[in-house]
Amino acid sequence: MVAARHRLRFLRPTPLALGWARVSLVSLVGTAGTVGAAGVGCSADIVRLEPLVPPVDAASVIFAYRDGSTLVIEARPISATPILWSRENVAPGSGASVTALFYRRTLADLAIRPGTLLPTSGGNTRGLPDFDAGVIGQIDAPSAGWTAISVLDEVLSRFRFERVDRVLYCADVSGCLDAPAEDATCLDPCPTPPSPMAPALPSPPDFGECPPGWRQDSAGACDPWPATGHGVCAQRATHHLPGTAGCLPVGRACDEASEWPRDLPSSSTRTIAYVRAGASPTGDGSQANPFPSIGAALAAVPAGALVAVAKGEYDEALRLDRDVEIRGACAAETVIRAVGTDVVRIEGVNGSVVGVKIEDLSLEGKGSGLVAEGSTGSSLTVTLRGVSVERPTGYGIRLAGATADVEDVRILGAGSTSLMVESTRAEIRNLSISEGQGQGIEVATSSVSIERLLVEDVIGSGLRAGPGARLHLRELFVSETDSWSFASGTFVVEDARIVRSSPYTEMTVAWASLTLNRVSLSGVSIYAASSAQLEATDVALDSGRGIGIDGRATLDRVAIRNTLESGVSLGDIADVLASDLEIDMVSPPSSIVGVRTKDGSQVSGARWKIAMRSGVAAYLRDQSHLTDVTLEGKSADPLDLAVSGITVYGRATIERVNVRRIGGPALLALETSEVTVRDFDVAGGRGAVLARNGAQLELERFHISDVQGPALTIDPFKDDTFGTTRIFAQDGSIEGCQIGAQLPARERVVDVFERVQYAGNQTIFFAP
Repeated sequence: MVAARHRLRFLRPTPLALGWARVSLVSLVGTAGTVGAAGVGCSADIVRLEPLVPPVDAASVIFAYRDGSTLVIEARPISATPILWSRENVAPGSGASVTALFYRRTLADLAIRPGTLLPTSGGNTRGLPDFDAGVIGQIDAPSAGWTAISVLDEVLSRFRFERVDRVLYCADVSGCLDAPAEDATCLDPCPTPPSPMAPALPSPPDFGECPPGWRQDSAGACDPWPATGHGVCAQRATHHLPGTAGCLPVGRACDEASEWPRDLPSSSTRTIAYVRAGASPTGDGSQANPFPSIGAALAAVPAGALVAVAKGEYDEALRLDRDVEIRGACAAETVIRAVGTDVVRIEGVNGSVVGVKIEDLSLEGKGSGLVAEGSTGSSLTVTLRGVSVERPTGYGIRLAGATADVEDVRILGAGSTSLMVESTRAEIRNLSISEGQGQGIEVATSSVSIERLLVEDVIGSGLRAGPGARLHLRELFVSETDSWSFASGTFVVEDARIVRSSPYTEMTVAWASLTLNRVSLSGVSIYAASSAQLEATDVALDSGRGIGIDGRATLDRVAIRNTLESGVSLGDIADVLASDLEIDMVSPPSSIVGVRTKDGSQVSGARWKIAMRSGVAAYLRDQSHLTDVTLEGKSADPLDLAVSGITVYGRATIERVNVRRIGGPALLALETSEVTVRDFDVAGGRGAVLARNGAQLELERFHISDVQGPALTIDPFKDDTFGTTRIFAQDGSIEGCQIGAQLPARERVVDVFERVQYAGNQTIFFAP
């Protein structure tokens, strides 16, 4: 016998009249909440049956009408149309009765279709469910009123009708389950799920206020050149430095009215020896009777003297090992030229203290332009002002074991490294290097600061910083050089624009720390080796090969555009935090990946936007934690399968994801992956979520719409290779898709039905 599970409270309103003789039996279940029977006829015999109000928390009712051998059973929601059925010719004494069974659960939750329940025999049948409250009313004896029942009589308890799949029927009536279980409550209708939170978009690189003389370009980066562009300086000892209006003289401009250096101190306070090319060999060094060569002056003056050199060309090489200052009239017209040896060599002898200043001179020769070498126990200080080194066959300038103060220096066409700094502490300002045949700058075991730097058209590396170096570069423009290398030191690059027409130039850091602030790279990629620490803030890369990381890296407000390879690639021990990351690839090959990780790597980040014409937006292995991710396909065909979203091959937590115009899977969970995704919004494409090979995927707060294929898919052909593949979905909606969920078995439906609303899909669930 079927018994009542709970007692419900009934209300008794004003009685309702019944009639008989050709009676139409009407069950009133309407907005007023009353349930009763009413007859309309011409007989004068009137009987009254007490009206019935359903329990206040009842959601559905089953009526059973019996009249002799006739049994009619109907199921209705409480709020349905009042008329349930009609019967004619109910005679007094016929034994006719109405049984009303009330349920707190909806018909969908009971897995009962509304309407007449037809008796059915066979295996796929069921009986009337346990009721929460029940009553019976005798129509042929209405004065008896309604009588509560706790169990069904034999006839009703033996009644069988067709069993429907409770879960699938819940979906058919736009319901959903309140838990991922077969016996969970069917919520009918399914409550409107919370809308997934939209991801915050990344902030672009912020170059802030540009350095003096720089201007902001259309992309927001700082351009060191005026609107007319970078000037070509053809005259000797001139250069166009970043932030300046055009070609300027190196050092002081030449004075057309005088052949001598300007602003010389008084001879009463300091020894001054004058030198003029072609002067008498018997000159005494006075301005009236100058020395004919710089070497002659150096041999004659005491330590600490100033040698003033007139305009002219001096074919000699200088060797300096004591305090002295050599000042030319101007670099453009005061030239020292040596053949087969270094033009200027400065040496610190053991135990000596040497200070040398070179100013307003051009150095040309077949050796190195200037070499300064201190020895153990010596103190060597070198000051260079307004020095132009042109086409030496060796180094442009080499500083070793010294302290150097360098300002307004040009190095043109060096045969070897243009600037070599070893075991030196150097402050450098306004330096230009161009047309070098070797490296641009090499630094080792030194502390160097360079402000306002130009390096262009150098065959070798633009910069190579070696072991033990500390280097700080500010306000620099680098063009058409080979790779950059930072090794075993601490390096900072700020306010820089680095350009290369070939996309294969690389900035490499290994066993070192590299900090990039407000840097624009074009045709240049970045690689941080396993031993490196990279910090990149407000950095834009265009037309290179992206960023490769095998070490530790922090990326903040980084934009990568038009790369030929992956935007960001992580090696197997990389650990990366990336915030405000934008990757925009217009026409890369189909194998490209926006962000690629490997086994052993870890990546976390926030506010990513990846836009691609082909390839995979992100390939995540091992451990990943991302928030605020926007993925966008750039193909003309929004269903182009050449573009897919995020592929996970490891453990990943991803929150607030928006996917548009991605033809392939927006999310693909592969072999044994454990993936949690919250606030997931996908529109369009051929498949939103795909899991295979034992992956475990949890999806919470999501909206998937207009997919030309399955919104959720467990690959049936690769389901059990690595264990059971599962997708658990809750608090979401799937609408307007070809298939809501394609699953390997009917039993998996409950996993994707926990407060998940399926609406307007061609097929809700498909299980082969």
